[in-house]
Amino acid sequence: MQIIGGRFRGKKLLQVTDDTTRSTTCRVRENIFNLISANVRGSRILDLFSGCGAFSCESISRGANSIVANDNCIKAYSITKKNLESIHATNTQVFNLDYQDLIRKKQSETFDIIFLDPPYNGEFGEHAIHLITKYKMLNKNGIIVFETNKDIAQDSDLFNGFDVRIKKYGIARVHLLTPQPDLPPLQ
Repeated sequence: MQIIGGRFRGKKLLQVTDDTTRSTTCRVRENIFNLISANVRGSRILDLFSGCGAFSCESISRGANSIVANDNCIKAYSITKKNLESIHATNTQVFNLDYQDLIRKKQSETFDIIFLDPPYNGEFGEHAIHLITKYKMLNKNGIIVFETNKDIAQDSDLFNGFDVRIKKYGIARVHLLTPQPDLPPLQ
């Protein structure tokens, strides 16, 4: 696994080599960054289920301003830290917390891009979106990149208040969520 674009393009990344973490393939990550490239430079990033930190490192490589990365697996946390240190990333915070605890800890902060790549076997991503929405952690021009292995109906309550684009890559489904603009008051 390596960084695909930006100033650290080609830099090899350490990976988690156990059954607790599933890495997004380089092809899917490249396609995601092609879709959000205009949003990355100068952005504030939350990488909630960071795994090895590939989304965090890719974001720094492409000009993100700051990173908050989190993974509740101690091995993934350690590898994320090492990968960010290997590219001399500054303005980063790396946590080893349950995703709900991290959201509560950072609930008063806002982010431009939030990466959600949770384990496929559960409702972690859906619950994280609910909490992120509840605490208004996504900037009004921000984007949530939510990877899952299942189709979620676009009219689901989960997506209330968001415009949704879905991209399919094999079994992966990437939901790009952007806040809907506020509607003007009725006259």
